[in-house]
Amino acid sequence: MHIAQEPNASNADTDDNTSTTAIKNNGTHYFPLQKNEIRVLEVLPGGEHDGVQCRLEHVLVNSPPEFNALSYTWGDPQAPKVTISVDGHDLLVTKSCKSILQELRRESMAQSKPQFFWIDAICINQSDIVERNIQVQVMGEVYRNAKKLIVWLGAEDDIREVIEIMNELSGSPAQGAFEDWWHLHFQMHPRFLERCFAMLIFFSYPWFTRVWVIQEYVIFAQSHRKQGGKESIEFYCGRTRLESSTLVYLRRAGLLHHLLRTLETEKNLGKEKGDNLLVTKSFHRGFVCFDRILERTRRRSPPMSKAATATELLGCIVGGLECGWTEPRDRIYAYLGILEYRRWECERAIKESHKLVRFEAISSMQAALNDLNNTEFDKQMAIVGQAFEFTNLIIDYDAPIDDVYSSFVSYVVLATGSLDVLSLCHRRSIYVQRTWTVDLTTMPLFIQGTKQGGGLLTRSLGHTLRHESFRASKDSAAATQFSSDLSVLSVRGFRYTTISRALGPDILGFWESVFSNRISTKSFLDQLVHLKICKTHEDARSSVWNIWLGGHVFETKLLQRPELFRNWCDWIHSETEAVEIDVIKEWMSASVGQHDRTFFVTKNMMLVKGWRSVKNGDIVSVILGCDVPLVLREVGLHFELIGDCYTNGIMEGQAMKELQDGKVKLETFDLH
Repeated sequence: MHIAQEPNASNADTDDNTSTTAIKNNGTHYFPLQKNEIRVLEVLPGGEHDGVQCRLEHVLVNSPPEFNALSYTWGDPQAPKVTISVDGHDLLVTKSCKSILQELRRESMAQSKPQFFWIDAICINQSDIVERNIQVQVMGEVYRNAKKLIVWLGAEDDIREVIEIMNELSGSPAQGAFEDWWHLHFQMHPRFLERCFAMLIFFSYPWFTRVWVIQEYVIFAQSHRKQGGKESIEFYCGRTRLESSTLVYLRRAGLLHHLLRTLETEKNLGKEKGDNLLVTKSFHRGFVCFDRILERTRRRSPPMSKAATATELLGCIVGGLECGWTEPRDRIYAYLGILEYRRWECERAIKESHKLVRFEAISSMQAALNDLNNTEFDKQMAIVGQAFEFTNLIIDYDAPIDDVYSSFVSYVVLATGSLDVLSLCHRRSIYVQRTWTVDLTTMPLFIQGTKQGGGLLTRSLGHTLRHESFRASKDSAAATQFSSDLSVLSVRGFRYTTISRALGPDILGFWESVFSNRISTKSFLDQLVHLKICKTHEDARSSVWNIWLGGHVFETKLLQRPELFRNWCDWIHSETEAVEIDVIKEWMSASVGQHDRTFFVTKNMMLVKGWRSVKNGDIVSVILGCDVPLVLREVGLHFELIGDCYTNGIMEGQAMKELQDGKVKLETFDLH
C-alpha cells in the first residue's frame, strides 16, 4: 500500500517544502538509503548559544537503535529560516525546528548520553523524490519502532505554570482527585481567571488541530505500552514536560465541562473581549480534535474485509473534520497510515497464530497438518491483502482535487455497497464541481467559530455506525456505476415527491421562537392544518416534534422521553411565556442536522427538512443503498445532488412499499 504524505515534506504543515532547505549541492550530501533503511539524527553536544550541529546515521527500520520520533508543527512557512549543520553541510530550517533541536541537545547533554531522533524534514532527503516516495511507505514502521513519541508544542513559556499544575495529577490519581485539584488550583486561587485562560491557551496550540498528528499519535499509542513505568508519549513546551496520561485523565475527569462552565459564568476571563473570543473558539476546536485522537487510540478489532476498512477510513475522515489542513488531499491521505498499521496488526496476528500451529504440527510429526496449515495461512494473508486494497482511490498529489475526492466516494461506495456517504454532499468549494462528490474542505462543523450544518448521517458515519432508525431504502444494496473519468455517478432509485415551496425561516431561528413565543408556535401549527399538511393539531405537533429531532445526535434518547413532548404541548395551551425544557434547547442548538436547514412542503403535502439551497420543483428521491432520502435537481438530461433531507413518513422505509406495489418505478439518475 502507498501511504501518502505531504507532497514536499512528509510531515509539514504547508503545501511546499518550507521546513528545510539544503544550501549546498541541492541536498546531494545525503548518502543514498538502501532497502529497508531509514536515517536517524543525533544532535551533537554544544553550548547553549552555539550553533546546532547534527549527524545522520543509516539504520534498518525493523531493527534500529533506540530513537525517539517527533510530532510537531513547524510554524509560519513564510518566516525567515535559520541555519543548522548536518554532517558538516549547512541546512536552512524554521526557527521552531532549530528550537527543538536546541532543547533536544540540552536534554541529551544533561543525561550524559547520545540520543537518536527521527525528524522527517531532516531524516528524509526532501530534494530526492524517489527516496521520499519510498520513505513515506515506512512511516508506520518508524512510529511503531520508536521508543518514545515527543510532541513538540513550541518553545513558548506562557503555559509553563499550567503544565506544572497539570503535572500534579500525574501517576494514578485517586477517585475525587480531580475535584480537589480543580478547587485548590483554580476555583479558590486568586488568579483563577488567569489560570483558566492559560488552560485555554494550552489547547489552542496548533498541534492539537493538525490533521497529520492523528496518524502519528494513534499509531504510536496503539503499538506501545508504558515502558519501565515511564510514559512513552510526552509533550514538550520549552523545558517543561507533560505526560500524555495526565491529559487522558483530565479528559475523562471532566476538564472540558469545568472550563465550559467557567466560560459561561465568566464571559471575559479578565482579557480583552476579542482575545477571549478567539482563544475560546481555538480551545473548543483543539479540545474536540484531541478528543477525537484519543478516541482513535482505543484498541479495536482490525478490519478483515474491504467494507470494514472503507468504513474505518470514512469514520476517521468524518471524525476528524475539525482538524486543520493546508493541502486539501490530506483530508484523506493523512489517515492512510492508520490503515497501514491496522494491516500490519492483522498480518502479525496471522503469523503468530501460524507459528503456534506449525510448532504443534512439527512436534507431533503431522506433516499433512503442517501442509494444511500453510494453505490456510496463505488464504488468511490473501484475505488481509484484499481488505486493504485501495485500487479505486487516487493517491497522487498531482491529481485534481475533484478527482481525488471523487475517487474516495467511489472507493467507499464500491467497498461497502452503500450510498450513505452521499448524505455528506451539501456544500461545495472551488475545489469540487461534481455534486455527488463529498467536498471535504467545506465539511468542518465549525468554520471560524461559526457552526455549520452537517448531513443527517454525519454523526453515525463519524462513529463508524449505522443510524439507529433511518432506513429510507430499507436494506437494499446500492446499484451504481462510475464513469471511467469519474465525471458521472449513475444510481438507481425512484422519485417519491417534489418540493412545492419553502415554509418558514431557518430551522434554528424558528426553534428559538418555538420555545419562547407561544403565539408564533400556535400560528405555525395552525398553518400546517390549514394547508392540510397535517389533518389535526395533534398531528401537527407530532410532525413538527419528530422533524426537529430527525438526524439529531440525541434523537433516540429524546424520543424515548415522551414527557418532554407532553411538556411542550402543555406549554402551547398555557399562559406561560417560555417553556422550561432547557436541556432540549441545548441539544438542539448543538445538532449538526439543524444548521442551514429550513422547512419545505412537498407536492403531496408532506413536511420536509432540507437544505436552504433546495428550490421549488426539486425531487425528493429514495435511492437504493442510501438510508436517507436525497433531494435531486433535474438539469437537462442529468441530475444534480442538492443534499439529504428528513421527510416525515418515509425515513424508516415506508416508501419502499410503493415500489413493491408498483406505484412508483425504478429509474437511473445520472449525477453530475
